[in-house]
Amino acid sequence: MKTVETPDCSFCKDDDGILYAQFTPGASITLEKAQECARVSFEQFPQRPLLLLISLEGLRSIDREAREYFASLPSSEVIVALVGLSPIARVIGAIFIGLTRGSRSSVRTFGSQEAARAWLTTFLPVAAVAGVDSEREME
Repeated sequence: MKTVETPDCSFCKDDDGILYAQFTPGASITLEKAQECARVSFEQFPQRPLLLLISLEGLRSIDREAREYFASLPSSEVIVALVGLSPIARVIGAIFIGLTRGSRSSVRTFGSQEAARAWLTTFLPVAAVAGVDSEREME
């Protein structure tokens, strides 16, 4: 697994290609911090669409501009599963869903990582889900 850290977020990509993001506990995300997180994830993990599971637990706040920026990313670039059970995590998730309604974004909220991961795996190529080396299969 590949891991990358920024001051506000840590990223870890599993063997199936799902990128897990966890904000630093107590983090307040501004537009600049959101852009930095997106830049790092897109540079370090070039797979498209990027399948991103974000834990909202421990996040203190995310400002309007940051939410709008994240919500503006098209599903051809990133597909997002938001996970959180705390009241603030649920509010942030609901705001994201509201912002992305009718847009090109693909964002859903979940109460568990297992449910979020199951949804994200539906976007993986069949060979990746089955654990098959697609190049070898084609020989």
